[in-house]
Amino acid sequence: MKKLASLMFAIVMLILSCSPICYADDEITVYINGEKINFDVPPIIIDDRTLVPMRALFEALGADVSWDDESQTASGRAEGIYVNITIGSPTFLRNSLTCDLDVPAQVINDRTLIPLRVVGEAFGMNVNYDDRTQVITMESSGRIKKYDWNDNYYYFGEVFLGKPYGYGALYKKDTGDLSECGYFNSSESNYMRKGIAIYDNGDSYYGELSTSGHHEGKGIYTYSDGATHTGEFKNGQKNGIGVYTNDIEEYKVVGNFVDGKLSGYVLGIDLALGESYIKFRDNITPQIEEVEQQKAQIEAERDKALLELYNKQVENNNAYYNQVTELYDMLDTDPTKTKIYRDAYNAVMSKYDLSAMQGRDNAAASAAASNGGNIDSFAAANAARQQAALTSQAKTYAHQAGMAAYNSYISEVESALNLAKGQSDDDLAEVKKNLNAIYDNDIAECNNKITMLNNELDRLIQKSSVPDFDAILAFADNFELRAE
Repeated sequence: MKKLASLMFAIVMLILSCSPICYADDEITVYINGEKINFDVPPIIIDDRTLVPMRALFEALGADVSWDDESQTASGRAEGIYVNITIGSPTFLRNSLTCDLDVPAQVINDRTLIPLRVVGEAFGMNVNYDDRTQVITMESSGRIKKYDWNDNYYYFGEVFLGKPYGYGALYKKDTGDLSECGYFNSSESNYMRKGIAIYDNGDSYYGELSTSGHHEGKGIYTYSDGATHTGEFKNGQKNGIGVYTNDIEEYKVVGNFVDGKLSGYVLGIDLALGESYIKFRDNITPQIEEVEQQKAQIEAERDKALLELYNKQVENNNAYYNQVTELYDMLDTDPTKTKIYRDAYNAVMSKYDLSAMQGRDNAAASAAASNGGNIDSFAAANAARQQAALTSQAKTYAHQAGMAAYNSYISEVESALNLAKGQSDDDLAEVKKNLNAIYDNDIAECNNKITMLNNELDRLIQKSSVPDFDAILAFADNFELRAE
């Protein structure tokens, strides 16, 4: 680009060297608002255009003057007015917009001379030339005024019928900082139509805007870190061809953008190595990746739920086995020593009044003894036999009752444990079935979305063609924002 610029500069200067330079017989006199301007070098006429010393003209118009030696550019700035003129260029910048020049600025006799009329008009002057008297008069047109934009901003620039119309700039009321500089047309929009907008985050946009103030058309978006995107915009986003350049990380990406994202075949350039590659980029793959992440999350949630269910089942099984162990421990114990057996045994034994019988027999024995020892041996033996038989019978019945109670308890506990475990297993199986059904349905929906998006991506690839990357790069390299 620098070589091309140098070549163009040399060509222009060669052409200018052949252009006729006319010095008037009488020196040209310039008045600004009735005051004569003194120049250290007299004005000259080239191709019917008057050129005057740059610094003297800018200062007479009330502008701050600066000069960039590297780019050979003179700048004049006043509130709402920004003019940049480069030596030998057929165009100049007026409030950041490119305007044509009939005659470019040039250096003559070590002085930078700039076109008087276009500069004067840019500063809101009406310019008149009297060929007979060689007098140029410049009078303020009154077009450049201050306008209260809103509570936060004020406008300074060209005004028509009391509204911003033409070249101007927008400033913050609280700081006076420049916010926008370009072309305004209040009959179409309450926003700047084209120019440069500077944002609070350090980013800026130089290009065309819609009537609603969104980036619309061609432009350059510059990020606060110095990276730039030059291309087409729509609805405030990158839409269309574009070139993203990051000089810090030394790479460049060229291609087509859809809603701010690359789409289709993309040219990547490694600025440090001078290498390049072509890849296919799209806005569908990120959607596929997002759905795949959702699917992975669902699967993780399902696995977590199933693990919790498994731990619950293990907990239930452990409780069951503990109860079974307690039961088996009971079976290993002598049943007659268990409380269940003893309770049943004692309940039966209490129904037999053996103690009363024992008391009666003792009383009979005592009575017999009191009769001088004359005891009916047969009656006493018979009573003893009856008591022994009754006691044996009672113990037999009591033992049977105790064993029956013990066995019944064991059976009931076994049944209850088996029933509880079976019900618990059934409940857990039902919960597991429902969990799988819920998660499987969500996973199936994700799989369907992924399939649909993959099909859409295949169709996009099939109908996509490799863009003309050279043409896009040329567009970015030669971008300029033309005035109205």
